[in-house]
Amino acid sequence: MHIGKEQHASITIGNEEIACVEHFKYLGSIKTDTADCSIDVNTRIGMAKKRMIDLNNIWKDKHIGKQLKIKLVKCLVWTVMTYGAEGWTLRKRDEKKINSAEMWFYRRLLRVSWKEKRTDEAILAELQVRRHLLESIRKRKLFFFGHICRSKCTLMKDIIQGKLEGKRGRGRPRATYLDNIKTWTRRNSTEIYTMTERREEWRELVQKAVRAANASRSDAG
Repeated sequence: MHIGKEQHASITIGNEEIACVEHFKYLGSIKTDTADCSIDVNTRIGMAKKRMIDLNNIWKDKHIGKQLKIKLVKCLVWTVMTYGAEGWTLRKRDEKKINSAEMWFYRRLLRVSWKEKRTDEAILAELQVRRHLLESIRKRKLFFFGHICRSKCTLMKDIIQGKLEGKRGRGRPRATYLDNIKTWTRRNSTEIYTMTERREEWRELVQKAVRAANASRSDAG
């Protein structure tokens, strides 16, 4: 390995040099050199909205009840959006976009135009639902984190628990994967790692954490 003129590390395996890129797609998820998941979140939202539009004939069908349509949204649309969400490091702006996307899905389901100026609360009341998408993402991530901590795969543990060598850059540090876990559970690292070893205790903590996700109600539009 050597450092090029632009201060990017270049890696050579055999006689082949591996290109240094700012982002790449791996197993359907977009990975960046800054560990920022916003690009992947935005991409997934766009893919889910396209799926919602492609299924427009279902939302138009008056013979299909609203509750069945909601189940279809969760099965056919949410799964597209939340693919790989276990690995996301979410920031406030990402959570706002997820909340906004959920309301967009519900408005599309009801075929409500933005010109009607109906509030989110009115849409939720008509469908008899509450915001649940961000909760489901937190739940998946927390259960995945607990599974990794209990697993025998030391590499994955090192990736999540380890720290990079070198000096930290100037300014406020970026939120990390573990920062999300600590914020949602309101526990420090030592408490978290201890609790993940006790499966039932961790499960109870996860349930409390995901319910708190519904407290954030500010949308981007």
